[in-house]
Amino acid sequence: MNKKNVIDAVLSSILEYHDAYKAVLTTVQGLNIDLTDESPKEYIDRRSVKEDLKELPIQQITYGAPGTGKSHGIKDLTVGESVIRTTFHPDSDYSTFVGAYKPVMEESEMHVVPVVLNNGASFEQNEGTFKEKRISYKFVKQAFLKAYLGAWKKFADSEGVIKPQFLIIEEINRGNCAQIFGDLFQLLDRNDENNFSSYPIDADTDLQREIELAFASEKDGDYPNPYKLSKDIEIEGAVDDYTSNYGSTLSTDVQKGRILLLPPNLYILNFRLICSDNTHSKANYL
Repeated sequence: MNKKNVIDAVLSSILEYHDAYKAVLTTVQGLNIDLTDESPKEYIDRRSVKEDLKELPIQQITYGAPGTGKSHGIKDLTVGESVIRTTFHPDSDYSTFVGAYKPVMEESEMHVVPVVLNNGASFEQNEGTFKEKRISYKFVKQAFLKAYLGAWKKFADSEGVIKPQFLIIEEINRGNCAQIFGDLFQLLDRNDENNFSSYPIDADTDLQREIELAFASEKDGDYPNPYKLSKDIEIEGAVDDYTSNYGSTLSTDVQKGRILLLPPNLYILNFRLICSDNTHSKANYL
């Protein structure tokens, strides 16, 4: 084949390729293609945790004989951090660990009601009010709920470095853990990638109402509410394949208290006392 024939063959191939390209382009331009990515969102948090907490397990049981430094070691680690501490004992139960309605003395505003006697006489009418202390029932938060609300508050409000919240349980083996934790045990199964609970659970009606109020209200009784969020919770994609039972999003369900989900900055550290000749404390991961 001479040079002219080679050039003609190359030009012919280019023209054929050009015609095929134009045909494909025309076809594609006539299609209505939705390029939206419908794959589940991956949760990515650009914030970090404190450098000295990166090696600390999110949940841990430390056990050993009395005086082996269990509490002292955690005290040194959590200096300057938010710590809520509780101790289990034989009478501990879900209500003393999470919270429940209890009778409390509160000052109530009473309206003055005119009184008419049988003989027709009456006291001077007073349409004012007066205050009187009376017994009422109020949901009282206990250690777990305080730590849970505090952790979400820190998680939502933190920028750059997420502040930790510690829940420390002393003498965990002295209580009936099944009775104390109840369905909260499910939350202790954490995702290895992001440290959120792998399996959220539905909150009961009383707990749901209390969590929603805590995140939204300016006041808690007569005092400022320490758990009010200054920013909305944003955690879409944190739980794999999450489907809301309320036609909502994961972030909204957590903020409304509909579901319980442990955030990655809630550290749960437990101490188990053993009576033995051991001279050192040991740690197991929950």
